[in-house]
Amino acid sequence: MDNLRPWRKRTLQIMTMERWKKNSMDTVDGQQLAQVGGHGSVDKSQAMQVNKEGLVLKPIQEGARGQREVEFFKTVTNSSDPTLAVFQEFIPQFYGVSRKKLEDGTKVEYLMMENLTKNFIKLCIMDVKIGAKTYGPDASEKKKAQQDASYAGTKQPFGFSVPGMSVHVGEEKEKVIVKGKEFGRTLNVDNIHELLEMYLDINNEPEVARELAKIFVEDLEKVLQLFQYQTTFHFFASSLLFVYDAEAAKEFKETKDLTILRKTISLKMIDFAHVWKAEGKTDENYMKGVQSLIDLFKNVM
Repeated sequence: MDNLRPWRKRTLQIMTMERWKKNSMDTVDGQQLAQVGGHGSVDKSQAMQVNKEGLVLKPIQEGARGQREVEFFKTVTNSSDPTLAVFQEFIPQFYGVSRKKLEDGTKVEYLMMENLTKNFIKLCIMDVKIGAKTYGPDASEKKKAQQDASYAGTKQPFGFSVPGMSVHVGEEKEKVIVKGKEFGRTLNVDNIHELLEMYLDINNEPEVARELAKIFVEDLEKVLQLFQYQTTFHFFASSLLFVYDAEAAKEFKETKDLTILRKTISLKMIDFAHVWKAEGKTDENYMKGVQSLIDLFKNVM
């Protein structure tokens, strides 16, 4: 996991289905989770953590951004309205907010979420930020200009950007390739094929790559279907997190057991600091990015 640090300043939001016990609310004791990008931990001496119950603890950002993310999780998790509850299938399972007092007396709050990567042996992760527009309606003109200029090679033609990935490749999946934001900034219409060639290890295992692509397409199409009718939220600077276990992919080459392979693949929406009310309109900005990803994965099949 140390190889993931070059990605971005935010800590990766990766989670697993594990039961949360009520008495964990005021503790964050446990294993640290490697930082890979975005907004770092409030306590700079620590990375994002996993508590005693195996839940990932993501530090809540200060100000309106952190409030929006907490509110989004609480709204979709607690609502009986099917138009809101439907998002539960597409996001990490939320277990509430945990609090910690630092040595200097500062109080820090954390989102508690499932850890999608538990028991993975050779973790392969790709973070894809969705949308050509990656700023909310509160952004300054300077912020808008900065965001529009970044990742222009993929934002405009495809409606997404790639802050980073980490993947195990090779016949025995013994080599680890880590790519950060600089790689994402080099992608464009001429070389976009390199993205999935690397992430799915197509050159070494084309047959396995095709099966992985099929499963990701199935999941992406479910996300697209959701956004074709949902008019509750617009998502800016939110990512789709692609995860699979290269060890399971290697074993699939021998066993051909799709059921086992499917269990080691995950696609979740993450990062909700810039979620806004949709005012009854569909999120065309988000849909464009998802459709482009579907098209790219289909090219592998």
